[in-house]
Amino acid sequence: MDNKRVSRYKEKLSLIDKRKNNISNWIDHRDEKSVLAIYKAYQEMIEALTDIFAMMIKDLDEVVKDDYSNIDKLKEKGIMSDKRVGLMKEANGLRNRLVHEYNGLERKTALSSLKRINSEVDDILEEVRKWITKHSKS
Repeated sequence: MDNKRVSRYKEKLSLIDKRKNNISNWIDHRDEKSVLAIYKAYQEMIEALTDIFAMMIKDLDEVVKDDYSNIDKLKEKGIMSDKRVGLMKEANGLRNRLVHEYNGLERKTALSSLKRINSEVDDILEEVRKWITKHSKS
């Protein structure tokens, strides 16, 4: 993988780190404006992560598909464990509900799930960073 591609991965990872920190800093605020900001930060974080998964699939010379299929492909390739697959599918499902049904979600439940997922993403990011290092040209 060339330096330009590695740089693109790093941009996505930087956005994820920024949004994770935003969520951590804002999660205890429950006013409408803060909750909407948390939802938006979460959406951007998960989108960037699923973008990275699609990039990884492409860099493995595989066909990029939908988010869930890409997650399954990473498991099939031995890059992601069952536990992490479950977490990412849950994370993506919550992102989809936030995008399409702001008013249909129970806020307390959504924020609780979001907080837990946010705290567990670090393990996945560590694996992604290792994979990038392994596949980049030195």
